[in-house]
Amino acid sequence: FAWHLSAWILVAISIERLISVYLPHKSKIICSKNRGAVAIVIMTLMIFMVNIHYFWTYTRIVTKSTGRPSGCRKRKRYKYFITWVWPWLEFSFATLLPFIAILACNVAIICRVLQSKFNRKQNYSGTTSTDSRLSSMTLTLLTVSLIFLLTNSPKAIYYIYREYHKTKKRETKTDIVNRQLWWTILINIMYTNNAINFILYCFTGTRFRKELRKTFW
Repeated sequence: FAWHLSAWILVAISIERLISVYLPHKSKIICSKNRGAVAIVIMTLMIFMVNIHYFWTYTRIVTKSTGRPSGCRKRKRYKYFITWVWPWLEFSFATLLPFIAILACNVAIICRVLQSKFNRKQNYSGTTSTDSRLSSMTLTLLTVSLIFLLTNSPKAIYYIYREYHKTKKRETKTDIVNRQLWWTILINIMYTNNAINFILYCFTGTRFRKELRKTFW
């Protein structure tokens, strides 16, 4: 749930940047705090509805000796959905669609930035401070989009492969251990995207570094 929500919050931020570039005079009205809060609530409800199936597609595993739940397993009647349908839906909803949306917004922003830069060069020769800021923003947008894809897609692709592989042969204990190891590694890579965004902005965003220095010094 949180993984899906974080991806779509990045989409919302990208859309806000797009509006601020193409409609700078109306951006504060369109992207107000109230509308931002409404957008977050709508995204949260949407993602909750997408994941609500877990309440009935899985059931608890109860240990006979203690009578306590020890985990969860798929219900047999929903095995096909969980094995063959849900991995593709999750990959599309949590990785592919957000990446396409973020990339489309960033490409549109970069095109507008390059157009503005070209128009200024027609009237002025040389490099301005605005050109430097725009180049920095372009680098930041491309880096964030690329890192999002590189850190989120491996987990989603492995999830599809894992479910398919489990149905092809009976797993040994070694297979289960290896699967859990790879799953843990890929989950941590996915979470790296959330942790590394601040570092990315520090390294690629000149304006972000200046504002950060003003905050602490």
